[in-house]
Amino acid sequence: MYIANIKNSFLLLTTALLLTIGACSKMDDIEKKFTRDGEITYLSRADSLQAHGGNGRIDISWILFSDPKISSYKVYWNNGRDSATGAVDRLAGADTVHLTLTDMAEGTYYFKVFTFDASNHSSIQSSVTGKVYGPKYAASLLPRSYRKLRRIGDALQIEWMDGGDGFAGGSVRYTDNHGKPVKVTLPDRTDTTTLTAFPSGGTFDYTSAFVPEPGAIDTFYSEASVGVPVDTVHWNQYVAIFGHLGSLLAEDASGQIFWYGTDGENGFQKTTPSLLDYPWYIFNTMLSYQDNLIGRETGSGFLYRYQVDDKGVLAPAHWRIGPAGWDAFDLLFTNDDYLYGRYPDGALWRFPLLAGGAMGAGSLVTGSYNQYDKLIVCGSFLFGRDISGSLWRIGVNTDGTTEVPVLAAEQWGMYDIISVLGDNILARDETGTLWRIPVDTTGSLGQPSAITIVYESI
Repeated sequence: MYIANIKNSFLLLTTALLLTIGACSKMDDIEKKFTRDGEITYLSRADSLQAHGGNGRIDISWILFSDPKISSYKVYWNNGRDSATGAVDRLAGADTVHLTLTDMAEGTYYFKVFTFDASNHSSIQSSVTGKVYGPKYAASLLPRSYRKLRRIGDALQIEWMDGGDGFAGGSVRYTDNHGKPVKVTLPDRTDTTTLTAFPSGGTFDYTSAFVPEPGAIDTFYSEASVGVPVDTVHWNQYVAIFGHLGSLLAEDASGQIFWYGTDGENGFQKTTPSLLDYPWYIFNTMLSYQDNLIGRETGSGFLYRYQVDDKGVLAPAHWRIGPAGWDAFDLLFTNDDYLYGRYPDGALWRFPLLAGGAMGAGSLVTGSYNQYDKLIVCGSFLFGRDISGSLWRIGVNTDGTTEVPVLAAEQWGMYDIISVLGDNILARDETGTLWRIPVDTTGSLGQPSAITIVYESI
C-alpha cells in the first residue's frame, strides 16, 4: 500500500511538470513577437478607438498614451482588403490620432487598428465599427414638418412638429413686405417661429439640418419651399351682401355672417374672413345701421339690434327695437338716418333711428313703390329697379317728399343682389362677380369695379 502511493504521487508530479513546461513554451512563443535584442517590447495599442461617420467619409480616432516607441499605425477594413497607414508625430503626454478616410461607399465597416515601432513591431489590434453615410441616407431625410400656420397681424407664425432623429436646427428665408430678404435661424429646440412683416400669400423657403449620429463629421440638409395657401372669395355662396362701417358683411344660406374688413387701399384686407358667431338664421332680414346690425325675427316680426364695430367684433348684448309687426313690410332697408319699410301695396315709410338705437315715429314717403323689386337708399337718393331691369333714381327731400324718378341705368336685371356700401352701390351679377358702383352727390353712377378678395386660407 505504501509503495503504490509513492508511485501515484510520482505520476501526478510528472504530469504537472509537463503541463507547466508546455504552457511556458507557448508564452515564450508569444513573448518572442515583442522581444528585441533580448528585451521584451510592448507597444501601446490604439486606446479609446472611435469612428465618426460623414458624407462619403469617416473619421477614425484613438488615443496614444505616452509611448516613445510608437512611430506609425495601420488601419484595415473590408476584411483586410483595404488599408491605410500613417506616421505618428509624438508629443508629450497623451495624443489623439485622427485618420479621415474619404471616397468611401455608403455602408457599415469594421476597422482594425495596429500601432508599430521603427522596427515594425506591432501592437495587439484594436477594433471599432463605424458607418459611412451617403445618397441613401440623404434621400431618407424629410424637411421638418409644420403643424400650423397662423397669421398674427402682419407676421406669420409657424408651429413646428418634432424634427425627428438627428434634427439639428435649420433656417427660414423669405422676402418681407418691404422687399427685404430675411433669414431666421432655427435652433433645434424651437417649437414656433415668427416671420415678421410677412407678405400676404407669400412664400418661405426653409432648410432642415440633420446630423446622422453623435459626433458625425458632416451635416446633411433637406430643403423645402412653402407657399402660404390663398383662396378667392366666391360671392355666389352668399344670399345677402351689404356694407357695414366701410366693411362688407355677407350671409350664407345657413345664416352665418362673415366680415370682410377694409384695407384703405384697394378696398379689402387679404385676410381670412371673420365669422360673426351668432344664430343669425332666426332672422329673415339683416340690415346695417351705423355700428349696429338689425335683424327681423322670423315668426314674431320683432326687430333686434346688435352692436358690431368696424373690426367685425360683435358685442354680447342686444336690444329689441319698437313693437312687433315688422313682418308686415315686404322690403326693409336702411341708411345712416332711417329705416325704410315698404308695404305690399307700395306705400313706403321711414323711421328715424336715434342715438342709442331708439326709433322715432314713422312718416310716409310720397309716391308709390310697388313697381320695384329692389329698393335701396344711397346718399340722399332712393334707387329702385323695376321688373324690366331699369334702375331709377328718386331724390328724397328732408321732409320725406320725393322728386320725379330719373332713369339711372338700364340692364340691371342681371343683378340678383343690390345693396349699399357707403357711397357705393353693390351689385352681384349672375356669374357671382360683386361690383362696386360709386354714386356722386348728384346721384350719377360711376365706373363699376369688381371686388375681388384673396385671403390666406390657413
